[in-house]
Amino acid sequence: MHRFENAALEFHDSEVREVQKAGADLLLTFSAAYVHRSNGRPGVDAGAGYLAELLITFRDAEWSGDLGSCQGKLSDGELCVGSERLSLVPLPYVASGSVSAELQFANGVALSIRASSVTCLPTGGERFVESYAC
Repeated sequence: MHRFENAALEFHDSEVREVQKAGADLLLTFSAAYVHRSNGRPGVDAGAGYLAELLITFRDAEWSGDLGSCQGKLSDGELCVGSERLSLVPLPYVASGSVSAELQFANGVALSIRASSVTCLPTGGERFVESYAC
């Protein structure tokens, strides 16, 4: 597995295996998260795209959306921490404060989340998809 200095999750075209409640937390398990890797800025500078297993944990979460239908490919998504809006989430990522996320699934289901903190960590292997090298 080739590792670059920087990596970031892109919600668009990532695939969610399941969303589940764990006590007061909400867990999003990705079977194929789209990850940009680059020696510079992921998603901006030359690099490569990978599909990776990933887990996002929202602590003390409140949400709206049918969790049973929240699976499959994402068509859009954004994570907000305070006033910072992230369409590309650095990996690994840990933040606390005013956390919110809006996820739109390709099947038409929307999931809105509010939480006190968020953790986004790779959990398994990854496979190469494409190169962004010139």
